[in-house]
Amino acid sequence: MKIKILYAEDDEFTRKFEIRRLKECGFNVSSVEDGQEAWDEYQKGRYDLLLLDGDMPKMQGEEVMRLVREAGDDIAIVIYSGLPDYSLLNEGVDECIDKGTDSVPKSV
Repeated sequence: MKIKILYAEDDEFTRKFEIRRLKECGFNVSSVEDGQEAWDEYQKGRYDLLLLDGDMPKMQGEEVMRLVREAGDDIAIVIYSGLPDYSLLNEGVDECIDKGTDSVPKSV
């Protein structure tokens, strides 16, 4: 059975590039363009992993993560950002874990 990934990225070039790479690796990938779409799509289907851009229109990746955690779902979530000043990445490890992340990168 393929791992099912929901990938949320507002940058069209990045989204298309990463979807192709993930599919080449054998993953089953659904994609959306903003945080609200990510939350809506997540509620419709069952996913093994959420890949969320931290800085998206309509709803940030961190907000999507909070909603998933409030729903009681224990799914792996990766939040990333190309922005050097993305707020979640600048918080301490304890604060990020309190918000629902499973781990925190040391550097991005």
